[in-house]
Amino acid sequence: MRRKRITAVLVVITAILLTASILFYFLREEDPYRYYTGLGSTLSIAPDDSRFAYSFYEEGHETIYIAKKDGSNPRKIVPSIQEQTSEPRFAPDGKGMLFLAKDREGIQTLEFMDDYQKDSHRQLTKKYLKVFTAAFSPDGKFIYFVATPVEDGMLPADVTEGTDIFMIDTYGNGLKRLTDNDVIPMSRLAVSPADNNIYYTGFGEKEGLYIYDFQDDTHNGVNRKKSDDGLYDPAVSSDGKQIAYIKVAQTDGAEGIFQYELFLENIKHGEQKQLTKEGKHASVPTFFNHEGKLAYMLQKNWPEEPAHYELKTVMTDGSGSEAISLQMPEAKKTLFHLGLFIENIVSIQLIASLYAAVFIFWTIYLSELRKKIFLPAVTSSIITLAVAACAVIANIRDPFLGPSFTRYASWLAGTTGCILLVAFALWWWQRKRVQD
Repeated sequence: MRRKRITAVLVVITAILLTASILFYFLREEDPYRYYTGLGSTLSIAPDDSRFAYSFYEEGHETIYIAKKDGSNPRKIVPSIQEQTSEPRFAPDGKGMLFLAKDREGIQTLEFMDDYQKDSHRQLTKKYLKVFTAAFSPDGKFIYFVATPVEDGMLPADVTEGTDIFMIDTYGNGLKRLTDNDVIPMSRLAVSPADNNIYYTGFGEKEGLYIYDFQDDTHNGVNRKKSDDGLYDPAVSSDGKQIAYIKVAQTDGAEGIFQYELFLENIKHGEQKQLTKEGKHASVPTFFNHEGKLAYMLQKNWPEEPAHYELKTVMTDGSGSEAISLQMPEAKKTLFHLGLFIENIVSIQLIASLYAAVFIFWTIYLSELRKKIFLPAVTSSIITLAVAACAVIANIRDPFLGPSFTRYASWLAGTTGCILLVAFALWWWQRKRVQD
């Protein structure tokens, strides 16, 4: 009797754990950076080339730092702000700085500091706009940014649905929409110091490199000798003659993993050359203003998440590639994160193990009662057939969702087979005992 009671308790406990694991696995908010400590993906260089500005995660909280050119003396910027901060850009005067602040709902606002050495800043955009990226005008009086409205009601007349490029002055006045949804900006903005035009990757009739022309108030695809798709993170040199960007250089292996490298192009003549051969994922190329080289971020663990970045520089002729070691202060680490522990252990493998445990303990319990020993196996078979039917429908209607259902049906079939074997073994043992 005691053994039956123990088996029944095991059935209940494993069933509760299985239900909790399934709910957690499918309902949890996917955020690989929740507990991450390391470099973010954003980068800016001071006008005199003396400093880098970048973002850094400390146990999931992203904050802006500034360090010297050699990576030494890192210092946190706007430490009093509670929101996550990223996308720093030095102002042309070398004192001001813009950045983005993200609240708990994921809404990013545009912020500006007259002097980044002081802990004071002002919010330039309202919460009805979700800002993605921003850049200064060459004179530093205006900021251009990409945003999309997050509310349908109470929007200004010049703000409509969709993602567009806007401009605003550094006091938060004169908000103006520059584009009209014909082309959706998909990258950071690169402002040319020569003519104040804005380069960006956009998606219109096709994906490509676009330019917003202030003189004509138009945005058009850039006429290029090479019609490359997938150009990202454009950056324009201080003399306005060169543009750097990231694009796919080749595809690696049977899995078809893209390798993103840094390219440099002459704007006038369209001559293009590849500067890096990292075989990983380079991003956010940024020109030095007084040296013939660029800085960029390299994701060392591409394509895994969270991304582990390294700051590197390369000469404009492709030589002299060098890693910059950012001497970050030692981050305070929590000894134990219950949430991180749960996220690490809850997986499809754990769910499959708990599923098998529930049905096997149930089978053992029924065998002890000498009742319907094959009921758990039959129940699991019905569940497997139902998921297999969903897999067939999903593969027909949704090629992205279909493979997931197919995997679930496969491990359910394997687990059901194990449950059936246990049931047969117990049934055989019972018969053998009766016969003996």
